[in-house]
Amino acid sequence: MSNTLKSSYQKIVLPFELYVAKHGGTLPSTSRRSSADNPGDSSPDSPEETNVRRSKRQRSSRNPLVDDRTQSPESLRASSPYTEGTETTTPTTGGMSATTGTTRSSKTTGIIPDHCEVCKSGEDDENMLICDGCDCGFHMYCLNPPLSSIPRNDWYCDACVLGTSADFGFEDGAEYSLQSFKEKCDDFKRKFFATYYDDQRTVSNELQGPEMEGRVPEDVVEREFWRLVASPYEDVEVEYGADLHSAQHGSGFPTAERNPLETYARHAWNLNVLPFERQSLFNYIQQDISGMMTPWIYVGMCFSTFCWHNEDHYTYSVNYMHWGDTKTWYGVPGCHAELFEDAMRDAVPQLFEDQPDLLFQLVTMLSPEVLVRRGVDVVVCDQRAGEFVVTFPQGYHAGFNQGFNFNEAVNFATPDWMPYDVGSIRRYQQYARNPVFSHDELLMTMCAADPGFLDHAWFQVAIHEMVSRELSGRAHIRSRWGQSHIREAPWGEIEEGDPDMPEDMRQQCYTCKAFSFLSAIVCDCSPNYISCLSHPDS
Repeated sequence: MSNTLKSSYQKIVLPFELYVAKHGGTLPSTSRRSSADNPGDSSPDSPEETNVRRSKRQRSSRNPLVDDRTQSPESLRASSPYTEGTETTTPTTGGMSATTGTTRSSKTTGIIPDHCEVCKSGEDDENMLICDGCDCGFHMYCLNPPLSSIPRNDWYCDACVLGTSADFGFEDGAEYSLQSFKEKCDDFKRKFFATYYDDQRTVSNELQGPEMEGRVPEDVVEREFWRLVASPYEDVEVEYGADLHSAQHGSGFPTAERNPLETYARHAWNLNVLPFERQSLFNYIQQDISGMMTPWIYVGMCFSTFCWHNEDHYTYSVNYMHWGDTKTWYGVPGCHAELFEDAMRDAVPQLFEDQPDLLFQLVTMLSPEVLVRRGVDVVVCDQRAGEFVVTFPQGYHAGFNQGFNFNEAVNFATPDWMPYDVGSIRRYQQYARNPVFSHDELLMTMCAADPGFLDHAWFQVAIHEMVSRELSGRAHIRSRWGQSHIREAPWGEIEEGDPDMPEDMRQQCYTCKAFSFLSAIVCDCSPNYISCLSHPDS
């Protein structure tokens, strides 16, 4: 609701307030002369008669009381790839809300900007474009990149786009049965790519056949997806059934509880089983982590998106497609993770200045072509029904669905993952993000469960890092305050504070959110909060 109110204010109320402030509190005259009644006279208040350009939709002369659905399908198809009235489909990078665009009448405020915000010149009104958010003017050739024609839809300057960043991303959508969502998805794709359904001559020969009838070539959908992502002038909104708990909605794999005699109920590649295979270190995490240890379900729609991210704690992930249209993946190897992050910051520095932890939000897409030009290795994979996709530690990945499909995903961790977890914990601390589990607790649990781990070199390295970090932190605290100012005591002797506070929060650093499993700093004045050894002053 807050995003909707903010958006409505910026698009409707704010322009009016700016106009009133600019013109000394006077309102525009409501008396207008029709150019049809007096062809030789042009009204200075009419946006169609000024040289200043708004987007084509804003400047259209249709009657706002007439529904565009009365137009012929041919005229609608010529103006929009989605051929049902003025509805717009929106790949908001995997958004969950579905809204329908409404017909808007032309703005009639008649505000003419004094100058271009880029070059500061007041000349050349013919090429001046007005932002639909703040009413500032911009020469079309001064924009980066420059525009050769007036945008068909609403156009917003960089300042307005960055200032309304909270309006973009994921929102809760409607509830569907699998069948009703399939009908919606199929209807959307059929209308968006109507040419490939209405005229079979445009479909390549290898796509003919009953099981492939009406399908759109994968490269066509991919090009259209990145065209929409790159275009700031088109709004397309789709829905994505993402992060659905398999325990609530049911897994696509058989389970030992429901199908005890089914062979695959205990198969290693069953995603309900894989996280707890013998080599997986998840066996030593003493909690059930939804999405990491219990599979999540994903029901895709054409253009629904999962944005650039890597997995929690840099773990492995495995994704299986049960059925449906292709899912296209893009991946960056873990060794290029820092180079990828630098490239993202260079591409959109303003967004990272406002939100340094932007990559944790899963709302940012950048073309693989841009990343490759900046020296980042990027691979692409088309996943089809019956195929697994495995992502490796610290590797960034993103992608989109080419139509209605059904996937299931889970995480796992093998011994070679352990060094990556140390880096992930440091990154969580850097951005004050909540870790999913305690790295130190995992090591201690493993050691207690099987002392044989100490014979392995990878485990010795992990234990040495933990012990060195802990001893160094304690020595720093003792040298800073002296033994007389510090009382060292086990957890059980520390005043409990608020008994209703969750135990996990009681063991997390107030500053960096890291779990302080081995030791922490507690002040008598605030027993509800602790600090890790790296943040004693907080």
